[in-house]
Amino acid sequence: MTEHSAPPRAAAVPRRDVTLDVLRVVGIAAVVVAHVWFREEWAHAFIFSWNMPLFFFLTGYLWKDRPFPVMLRRRAEMLLLPYAFWLVVWSAVFVGVTGDLTVRFVVGQLLGGRYMYGKPFWAFWFSTALFVLVIAYWLIRRLPFWAQWAIALALLVPAYVAPDLVRMAPWAAATGVCCLVFLMAGRTVRRYEGKLGALARPLIGAAMAIVSFTAFATGLVHPVDLKLVDFGSPVLGVLLAIAIVTGLAWMLRAVVDATRLHSAPALSLLAESTFMVTLTHAGILWALDPLALPPILQFALALFVPWGAALVVRHTRASPLLTGMPRRASSRAVPARVHASSSGRP
Repeated sequence: MTEHSAPPRAAAVPRRDVTLDVLRVVGIAAVVVAHVWFREEWAHAFIFSWNMPLFFFLTGYLWKDRPFPVMLRRRAEMLLLPYAFWLVVWSAVFVGVTGDLTVRFVVGQLLGGRYMYGKPFWAFWFSTALFVLVIAYWLIRRLPFWAQWAIALALLVPAYVAPDLVRMAPWAAATGVCCLVFLMAGRTVRRYEGKLGALARPLIGAAMAIVSFTAFATGLVHPVDLKLVDFGSPVLGVLLAIAIVTGLAWMLRAVVDATRLHSAPALSLLAESTFMVTLTHAGILWALDPLALPPILQFALALFVPWGAALVVRHTRASPLLTGMPRRASSRAVPARVHASSSGRP
């Protein structure tokens, strides 16, 4: 370096993507809405149609290629460890209240997915389905992109022609594999969205969301309900679900950019604490059933009680076990510029 040359700059640390944090927060609220108002037609048109596809989409959007042992350990810590903990907790509570400690109950809890008993376990299928999905994608990730898409579309066929067989797979494993199409959609959007201008993306996104919601609300297209292995109207149900998720992401990114909200540690903490809500909110709804509370109050309690508890737990040593996330450092020690998590889980 000469006397007058500039010193080398330190490598910039990428900022956390606030848009994805907002999507996670909106997504987990939508999950609770779906479980409170699951009997309502509007919930299927406006919530079920995209809320679970969102998290599989984000898994693809945020995919980071890691060696298999590293990926497996990381996903197990984030998905299976809290799954196992809350499975034991809610099973003990359920048996204590109902007295239903039978061989069928025990086997059902071990098999997971559709075999699990009762409302406390409504959302547990997602943990194991996503775990199986990321393993499946890791195995094909090095194939040409078109071949990955071909496999994803081929794996979607059983969801339409033999949904009962897909539902029979333990741990919702087959359901997870069928959701490869949403992961691939996230990978595709991440790869090609830059080709659209910053002004065009939110406009196109709004148009896609409006058209998709209209098609679902009017009954022209049957929406997806992934828990039931219902992928909606063939092709269109999945396509419009992807359009809604993509549209929401592009519109939210425009809002984040317009408000210059490029650092929101509190929002990041909320987003990182959502998995405990996923595994506990249905149990709270089950506990509230005898009280016959208004749906809006059920929603508030089922969302904010576990979320508030998760925020507290995040600052304790129990965080990895209960939330799937490492213990959170004090706010003064948390850098504003960090990578987004590579997991699309709630």
